[in-house]
Amino acid sequence: MGLFDQEAPAFRPVAVQYGDTLRRIALRELGTAERWIELVLLNELRPPYIVGTQEERQLGVLVAGDMIKVPAPAAYADAQVTPDEVYGADLALQDGLLQVSGGDLALASGEDNLYAALLRRLTVVKRELAYHPEYGNFAPRLKGRGAKGAAVANLAAMYVRSALIDDQRVASVPRCVGYIVADSVRVDASVVPITGRPLNLTTMVI
Repeated sequence: MGLFDQEAPAFRPVAVQYGDTLRRIALRELGTAERWIELVLLNELRPPYIVGTQEERQLGVLVAGDMIKVPAPAAYADAQVTPDEVYGADLALQDGLLQVSGGDLALASGEDNLYAALLRRLTVVKRELAYHPEYGNFAPRLKGRGAKGAAVANLAAMYVRSALIDDQRVASVPRCVGYIVADSVRVDASVVPITGRPLNLTTMVI
């Protein structure tokens, strides 16, 4: 077996920085602090996981300068997948309320789940979630910024486009336009996902 025939490892090494915690490493390297437990399992760590000095070091505990294994993407991906497999499933919501189907909580899957997830992303104010600072949309911050003219509508559309393209399931946002509607701003967007048909979104952001 040649070098390039070998399966790529499922992790990559990164250096522990001074002042790091596992949550901080997970946020920096994996995009969410909630994945810190994966670092514990992959590296066979023990509490307190990371210490400040070599004197405090023990088996299963790291210090600044050590290398820690971080989960890496799979070596290959199968392009023959359906939107349901790509976009997954989540609890179905209607007007913010959970739905029931057949005596159990209803699920939204595939393109329906993507559509709901994108609308949900637009309602969260960016940087308000401590463990997900890059999730959300800056447009709601425009509330109370004076008269809502064309400049505010254009800025809202720019923020919405940025929030949509941040979703890894979105390939492009070819159209995103803001309109003044009474005392609110409406944004219409066309989204091209990485697979499946394009989606049209309409959201009131202010």
